[in-house]
Formats: sequence, C-alpha cells, structure tokens
Amino acid sequence: MVLFRHLDLQLEKLMNQLGIRRLMLGMVTLLLALSPLSNQPAAQAKTENLRRVLTTPTPAPGEIVPGALIVKVQPSFALRTQITTQPTAAFARLANVPGLRAEAVSGDTWTLETGAQTDVLALVAQLNRNPDVVYAEPVYRRYATGVLQRAPNDPFAARQWALNRIGAPQAWDISTGRPEVIVAVIDTGINRNHEDLAGRVTEGYNFVNNTSNAMDDQSHGTFGAGVIAAAGDNGLGVAGMCWQCKVMPIKVLNSQGAGRTDWAARGVRWAVDRGAKVINMSLGGLGASQAEHDAIKYAVSKGAIVIAAAGNEAADGNPIEYPAAFEEVTAVGATDINDARAFFSNFGSYLDLSAPGVNIVSTGADGNLNGYGTESGTSFSAPYVSGLVALVWSVNPGLSDREVMRIIAQTADDLGAAGPDDYYGFGRINAARALQQAQSIGAPAPAAPPATGENVTFPETGRTLKDTFLSYWRANGGLPVFGYPVSEQQVETAAEGTYWVQYFERNRLEYHPENQPPYNVLLGRLGDTILKKQGRDWQTFPKGVPGGAGCRFFSETQHSVCGTFLRYWNEHGLSDPKLDAYGRSLQLWGLP
Repeated sequence: MVLFRHLDLQLEKLMNQLGIRRLMLGMVTLLLALSPLSNQPAAQAKTENLRRVLTTPTPAPGEIVPGALIVKVQPSFALRTQITTQPTAAFARLANVPGLRAEAVSGDTWTLETGAQTDVLALVAQLNRNPDVVYAEPVYRRYATGVLQRAPNDPFAARQWALNRIGAPQAWDISTGRPEVIVAVIDTGINRNHEDLAGRVTEGYNFVNNTSNAMDDQSHGTFGAGVIAAAGDNGLGVAGMCWQCKVMPIKVLNSQGAGRTDWAARGVRWAVDRGAKVINMSLGGLGASQAEHDAIKYAVSKGAIVIAAAGNEAADGNPIEYPAAFEEVTAVGATDINDARAFFSNFGSYLDLSAPGVNIVSTGADGNLNGYGTESGTSFSAPYVSGLVALVWSVNPGLSDREVMRIIAQTADDLGAAGPDDYYGFGRINAARALQQAQSIGAPAPAAPPATGENVTFPETGRTLKDTFLSYWRANGGLPVFGYPVSEQQVETAAEGTYWVQYFERNRLEYHPENQPPYNVLLGRLGDTILKKQGRDWQTFPKGVPGGAGCRFFSETQHSVCGTFLRYWNEHGLSDPKLDAYGRSLQLWGLP
C-alpha cells in the first residue's frame, strides 16, 4: 500500500525551505460542504443552497486498493437472506470468485476482499451488469491531509494566533460548549490519556483492526481533537474551540496514516448511530467512492454535519479530493496568519469555508502522543470549523444543520474577491459573530419578574434592586449572603435558555416564571461555571471520607463540608417553611 504521495520538485523545494514535512496520513477526507452553492460561478452570491459542488473526475489507477471492492445489492437480491448468515458464500456465488471474504459496510453494502491477483476493475464492470447489483466500485485509498511542521514544547497559549484571528475569546464569553455535543474525529484515533483531553473523549471504534481500542498510534487524530476540544483556561498546554464538548475517536487510518474508503464509510455510520452531531474528516483521496458518499448522505439524513479538509496539493496540480468535494460535505481550506490562502491549500468550486491552517499548535506531537506540536495543513483547518459547529449548537441546540451552516457562512469574514470564490469559499470563519447570531435566533423574550413597587438603590455600587429579586434577596440572607448588586436586571441567554438575571457580589439570580415561589428565583451555578471556564472538572477532585469529625459527607458528589463552612451552610438556607433545615440549605447552596 502506498503510504505517501510525493510533491513535484517545485513544491518539495519550497516546503523544504520552510522546514515542512508533508505527511499523507490515511483514509478519510470528509470536509463538510459548508453552505456550498450549487453549480453556480464562484463569484456569484450564495443562495439558499449552501453547498458548492463540482462534477466527479475519473480516479487514478494508483488510488485503488488491490484485491478489494464494494458492492451494494438490490432489495430483491435472491441471496439477501443468506447474506445475513453466510455473506462469504452468498457473495462468492454472486461474484463467481471462490475464497473471497465479505464484511458489511451497511445493511445492503459490503466490502469484498478477493485477493491481490483479482482484476478489480474487470470484476466491478461484471457486477455492474448484474441486475441484482445497485453498484460495484473499487475501494479507494484515503490519506490524512496534513502538512506537518513540528516545534519544541514550550508555553503554547501565546502561540495560538488562530484563536484570536477567528474571534474565539469573544465567542467563549457566550459559550465554551456543552458535553452533549459530540464531534466524531474520523482519523488515526485519539490519545484519551492526554492531559488536555482527559474526560473529553468518548468511547470509539477502530475500523483498521476491528476492535474497540481507538487509541491513536500516529498523532494526527489527537492533534485534530485538540483543536476541537482541548480544555481551555486550565493552565495546561493549549485551548481548543469547544472546551466542554466531547470528541469521539473513530480510527480509520493506521499508524502510517493510510486508510480505505470502506473503513471511512463504516466509521461515519458508526459515529452517527451513536450520537455524533459533527463529523470531522481530516483526510482524503482522489477516488469518489459511492459507499463513502452513501455514508455521508446517511449522516446528513440524521441531522449531522460533515466537515472535511480540502487537501494540500494546490502546488501539485490542485487535484479534487474526496470526501471534501461531495455535495453534502463542507470543504475547508487553510489560511495563514495574514489571512491569505496557504500556498498548499487546494481550491476550487467545491471549497466552502476557510480557517487557520498554518503553524497550528495543538495536542499530540511526533513521537510523543502526550506532548504538543505545531503543524500546518487543511487537516487542522477543518477541526476549527467542526469546533465552531459544536459551539453554535451548544448555544442554540434547536438549530437545524442547515441553519448552523448558514450562520457560519453568513458570519465568515469575506476574503479575496467579493462574495464566495474558489480560493476562500464563503470566507474565513468568525466564531464571535457566529455565536452572536446563533444566540439571537429563536430566543423568545423571557417574562420579566413581576413588579412589586419596591426598589432600593445601593450607593456603594450605584445599582438598583427591585421587585421579585429584592423580595428574594431580603428573605434569603440579604447583604451577608449575596452582597451588593453589581448589575441591573438584564436578559441573558445560556445553553439552558433565556432569562432575566441580576448579578451580585457573591452570586447571580435567575428568574424562572415556570416555577412557583420561592423557586421562581434560582441561584446561578457559579461554582460549577467558574470551574468549567477554567477547564476543571470537580468530579476529578480528591474525594471526602464519610464519618469525618465535624463534617457532613454528601454521597451525591462524594465531597464533605466541615467546620465553619458547615455551620454557615446549616444556618443559612432558602426561606421555605415547608422544608427542614437541611432542605433549606440544600436549595440555597446546592451540593459541595
């Protein structure tokens, strides 16, 4: 199997001058066709159809995996029942090839391993003439779309130029993500033990070896996962786009970065069936596989968004790469620190978006999966878009996949020629504007706290406390518990909804009209929120021990409150005569 593709001498010389090694990792290159425009000239304004597409070229013979093909059978196939119990025998009869091995891609689509001596193209042609066959095709190679430039490990946060360029810090003021949003990383696997990814990696699958162990053995997948979801503001390494989101490792590329379209197709289906809303495919190749395309269409039919890297061969003939060029996929190109297209970034009418892809710092390094490195390539532009998709859905989970991509396309910074073009697509993503727009869509105006006619203005802060919030403040501890108000009443949108809120020195009140008093006013989860913003997880803190002298142990969180803190917790609680002392304290303070 060919594991590397070689650049022409001109590109190779240029890359050597820049100290860049071009590593073509393995199999899957699915770039979500972000808001592409259907078959219209790139210079025209994009319309309701947000996908940019192009025709399918004939694949090069070198892109075909020897001795393997994919077959989809008709629903009326006479041996369909036999496929479920004896697929090898059924397909041996269909293809008239003894000794083949069959493995399911989906219910009616199978990979056939026939041996390297088989003339695959001839067998494909034979099967495509069979009325029991919907289609037969070769298995195409897939390669990771990464151009790598490693750097020594040092403090990395200051070197993450891309985050400021796309407005990530301003976006994080709105949301740092939600753990319910899962991004599948179709790649070499993920190192779940990396310090900046701990607790953020779900269970996955290894389609290279057909095992549940999707551990990265190369670093490409771990690097992309860090761009998407590395913990932020935790004093370690780097910050990802969506700090609270989860990443799902789907290993379809081996330790050399090589893979196959049937592995990719299985991986996409597996991820979507297990809850992945975003599919990141930082890999690709020249062959347009119908099985891979079917898997992507399946993902889109389930409401998922597929993002893929456009490829790094702009100076090597600028070939069309798949899955980025599929209509349903958002194809992402790379920009540099000056907002110019990276010299290696593929371009064309199928390009949908651009994102930073030069000198990107993230988790995983060559020879050190637990370290950090610097890399360049569209492989690392695509994860920025995937991370932004996850953030938009975190802010507004009710958005459809088309609405999410429309927001990201409309808020992108237009680069190059005015309007969408072949070099930047809709433009370079702008996370701050995307989240601001997502926040404003479909958020109904919340009911205001009922007026009581009472108000108090505090000269210490110049803020006014009134109506329902004033009544709650007085009844539940007043100045000693909450402190002075430090804001006026205002409307805020969070992942949970849109509410009237007011900030105090030591807490935040939220008005919930759906609840009966005194539960119509709730305290914000400030302790939990602060920890999340720091990228810390209280579930990883050292646990308490039941039975400690002067302590109360809380089995729900496995932590204790002791001494002065316990006395204060016991003596100050919500003003609700229906509750005992413990219940009043629990309602006001929550669990430790």
